[in-house]
Amino acid sequence: MDPLLRAVRHVEDILAGEMRTRSLLNAQKLGVFACLAEGGKSLEEIAGCLAIDNRAALSKLMDTLAGLGLVRRKQDQYENSLIARRTLVPGCAGYFGHFVDFLGDQYAAKSREGILENLRSGLPLRPELTPAEWQAYMAAMECIARLSADRIARCLDLSSARNLLDLGAGPGQYAIAFCQAWPKLIVTLYDLPQSLETAEQNIAGAGVGRQTRLVAGSATDTSFGGGFDVVFISHTIHLFDPEAAGRMLLAAASALKEGGTLVVRDFIMNRSKTEPLLGSLISLNMWLEGAAYSLDQIRSWMGSVGLSSIRRIRLSDPSEAQVVGALVAGRKLSRKRRG
Repeated sequence: MDPLLRAVRHVEDILAGEMRTRSLLNAQKLGVFACLAEGGKSLEEIAGCLAIDNRAALSKLMDTLAGLGLVRRKQDQYENSLIARRTLVPGCAGYFGHFVDFLGDQYAAKSREGILENLRSGLPLRPELTPAEWQAYMAAMECIARLSADRIARCLDLSSARNLLDLGAGPGQYAIAFCQAWPKLIVTLYDLPQSLETAEQNIAGAGVGRQTRLVAGSATDTSFGGGFDVVFISHTIHLFDPEAAGRMLLAAASALKEGGTLVVRDFIMNRSKTEPLLGSLISLNMWLEGAAYSLDQIRSWMGSVGLSSIRRIRLSDPSEAQVVGALVAGRKLSRKRRG
């Protein structure tokens, strides 16, 4: 291919990404996948189900979803694809629609003009969430956690641990997975009160209440208590600027027993901060006050707060890293060794 055409094709592919996203967001908002949950429907039936008058526009949307692999068209009928049935039909085991809804809300709240203004001035862009928006956020985080909690609990050897602090515990899915995988473990969930409300409900449903403690606070607190064998921080440090992230890791290390382990799970970037791309995309488009940090930065922070044997934990299936994320662990030195 001609080099110029190849370059233009690359730019076109990037631009098409936003159009693909809008198509999914609009379909989810309209309820297309729920409408097709019971089986295939004609365009007229879909229009009636969704109360849509513009048949021409609906036809374009449905054909686009077919091109994206989210629906299948059989003559004059449309039905959910296997991907949609597994992830976008309400009530399915792998339902991911709450995260799709959350991403759409983020796009609406953080317009292109707002992001440009943030880039120019540095003024904060993150809006305060209403109670309803917070519930939607928790539902989205549950979608993410369900994909990775069991895998993370299995890849960490917590056989000798008795107390774990889940810092920024969110809806509690990781705490539940730790309790189920390691029955002798006591997990302290530390997060904002509105997060703990959701976590408490999930913990009760999972039947692990005897293994858990709920403590209200903020990840930016300067102390999280002490005496923990493990501190686990999942997808939290990227929400904050480097100074605040460094303080968080200092407080987390202070909460560990001597010989305890700090585990950070996040978008761990390469040295040039170009990969994984999802980390930089989310940093720019969702959490402008924070950043996706590199492995070198996290190692440096861990070393500065007295941790050693800092290592990246490898997943059993490397391809899972795109969904599960990366984990970095460091061990707290004894006072004698620190001295």
